[in-house]
Amino acid sequence: MCGKSAQIQSMSWTVDKTVYELKHEGEKLAFYAGRLHLLAMTLAEWKILSGVIDVFGQIKAAQAGTTHHVPSGVTPLSVSTTTTTKPANMGTRWTEDHDKDLAALWFKGSTLEQTGAQIGRTVPSVASRLVILDIEPDIESVYVENRSRRNKNTAPAS
Repeated sequence: MCGKSAQIQSMSWTVDKTVYELKHEGEKLAFYAGRLHLLAMTLAEWKILSGVIDVFGQIKAAQAGTTHHVPSGVTPLSVSTTTTTKPANMGTRWTEDHDKDLAALWFKGSTLEQTGAQIGRTVPSVASRLVILDIEPDIESVYVENRSRRNKNTAPAS
């Protein structure tokens, strides 16, 4: 039998009542959580991300004392036993005051890292909230803008 093989155009799954979807859009694969567009990358970029995720699995397995398959071409990492402190507001609900502080810092030109440190939130939390509040159109735009802000802050003075 001769013919084209079927191509998956979309794949979705649910975790803790959140529907996640991976869609093939042109030359890119886009990742959504609910209606929120989180990320779009080429297939090659997704393969790299997959390798990175495998490395995280290896680290988690090492911490648990179990073995984990390491994909070829991926260098195993050593596991660090250092602890990190969580941001003060991590895991708490966003309040109107938090939203106002976030907006003020972002419009002032702060980076995600600076904003997160100031309001006690993680960088991904700050980035997602900027989209939820319609301050930025999508998560990719947030990170592009953040990169631009970091580059401005590190540019040599003329």
